[in-house]
Amino acid sequence: MNGKNLFPTQEEDVRSAINFIADQSTAYHVDKNKLVLLGASAGAHLALLQAYKYDDPKVIGVIDFFGPTDLVAMYDHPWHPLVPYALQMVTGTDPSANPELYRQSSPVNFVTKHSAPTLIFHGSNDPVVNISQSKELKSALDKAEVLNELVIYPGQQHGWHGKTLSNSFDHIEDFLKKHVR
Repeated sequence: MNGKNLFPTQEEDVRSAINFIADQSTAYHVDKNKLVLLGASAGAHLALLQAYKYDDPKVIGVIDFFGPTDLVAMYDHPWHPLVPYALQMVTGTDPSANPELYRQSSPVNFVTKHSAPTLIFHGSNDPVVNISQSKELKSALDKAEVLNELVIYPGQQHGWHGKTLSNSFDHIEDFLKKHVR
């Protein structure tokens, strides 16, 4: 374990940055009532937490590129033997010792009918964050009747480039035009 910057430090840092941008919205020419967050992997995890856990400033859309969504499931059912160790390095603990930390660190636990419209991208062969994480999030969003879309790229892993990345950005543009105003 790194002993420093354990979760939720990362979540608090992102929260501080978003609050700063909202507070300085006039200076930055940003409409603080139209915030959309985008992240990849751990960044997507943090974007989802911000979008689902906090109402002020309100996030009106979130774009998730293969982010972890349920840390307990990741720990209890790892697809790679190093997944539990990686989670312990970030949290300083495990779910049996601190179940509340893992619950608070899992975006899927904060999905409600008021959650922001969500666009999810995942590669079918992702060895880092199993596709089950995105499917579980989609299921929770569907159950809460939140606008969402899951785009799965066959054969892609934990990130992509070229035509697939261009396609991702086309999806983002379409999703935002349709669902985020």
